[in-house]
Amino acid sequence: MSPVSNWYLVAYDIRHPRRLRRVHRRLKQDALWVQKSVFFFEGHESALRTLLDDVAALMKAREDDLRAWPVDRIGAAWMYGTGADESAVVVPRKEAWWRRFWRRLAA
Repeated sequence: MSPVSNWYLVAYDIRHPRRLRRVHRRLKQDALWVQKSVFFFEGHESALRTLLDDVAALMKAREDDLRAWPVDRIGAAWMYGTGADESAVVVPRKEAWWRRFWRRLAA
């Protein structure tokens, strides 16, 4: 049986601007940037662990923080307001009111 691909919410808090830029660039390679220090990652748990190990190598453990949480499905995440990138805003399919709300914000 092959491992299941899942969605994960990944967030970080990095104190030094240079480390912050490096961590952000690394996560953007494999994850969907949602808002400043928040990303969605889709993949197997082993791929998530590899990504987190790569990012952890760019951090200082005593000063910085990196966390990941499983998300049942990306549509289960609720988002309000503007995101880092309009294309990164993801909403539940059944929520037509959200699409109308986003169009008004983007106008």
